[in-house]
Amino acid sequence: MFEEGLNWIKLDVLDSTEARNEGWVTFKAIFIQNGQVGVMQERSYFIYEDAQWFYMDGDISPD
Repeated sequence: MFEEGLNWIKLDVLDSTEARNEGWVTFKAIFIQNGQVGVMQERSYFIYEDAQWFYMDGDISPD
């Protein structure tokens, strides 16, 4: 999906929720690749441990 020369240009957080030591963030990232603008949307899962948030997994929305 992503190749060398990709430039991320914007990140919009669409939603976030937190429950105990877990959190979810839905975001839309805009990038330029091979001269064309692209968009990736993901819902990411995080855990909170030792006073830090850690990315665990994410689901990328289909185009």
